[in-house]
Amino acid sequence: GCVTRQPDIFTRGLIYNDDSSELIFEAKQEVYNALEGEDIKSMEKSQLRNTVKKALTSLFLKRVNRKPLIVTIM
Repeated sequence: GCVTRQPDIFTRGLIYNDDSSELIFEAKQEVYNALEGEDIKSMEKSQLRNTVKKALTSLFLKRVNRKPLIVTIM
């Protein structure tokens, strides 16, 4: 399996400045890149969630120096 569309990302209280749209776009790309090359159909849901959470946590920690709560819904 492969990623067929970009994920929806919603933030609440994480980003306050005008760079939010750029950061959200970057987060979507980060998720796509983390899953690119993975056989998504053979992955367990927990492994898929952990891959997404790890990629986003790393990005937000680098970009805004915060470690948000990330909830994945599939």
